[in-house]
Amino acid sequence: MMNVKIKGLDGAIKAVSTKEFAKRSERAFKNYAINVDREAKELAPVDEGALRRSIFFKLGVNGVTIGASADYAGYIEFGTRKFAAAYVSTLPPEWQQFAASLKGKGTGTFEQFVESLVRWVKMKGIGATYNVGTRRRNRVGGKTAKEMDYDTAYAIARHILIHGIRPQPFMYPAVNNNLPQLYKELGV
Repeated sequence: MMNVKIKGLDGAIKAVSTKEFAKRSERAFKNYAINVDREAKELAPVDEGALRRSIFFKLGVNGVTIGASADYAGYIEFGTRKFAAAYVSTLPPEWQQFAASLKGKGTGTFEQFVESLVRWVKMKGIGATYNVGTRRRNRVGGKTAKEMDYDTAYAIARHILIHGIRPQPFMYPAVNNNLPQLYKELGV
């Protein structure tokens, strides 16, 4: 799970603790959360839709929590292996710490990883080929379409484990792109 908390607003909120500010800040945080949620969903890469569906926000007393509940959200956001190292080093310290907290937190087995990739391979049509005339997926070299999908997914999974994946940031840009409007609405 990936949760983002915005720091640095505590002082501004405590400095002006009027009812008017409370109403204004509640509205500002709600608008911010809605905008970040929308933008993060737009920026999230399309897998089977699970990542986009996992993006959420919760309004709290002094702010908002924004996150993605998909187990692999952090890996998509920050990348893995050499790609993560290169990208995360360009982020502000609090985001670097956040990325470091996700390191090695993967769940599931290699087989579960391959099976999720099999669904993706089938959806993208990159495993077996399709014959328009027969409206069936082709057999190649005696292998069924299911076997070819598995072989393709297995090869992709091995490649990812060895080389890593490039970051596809969706939360960081959404959070930062909407901060100026939040600050403006809060009057900070």
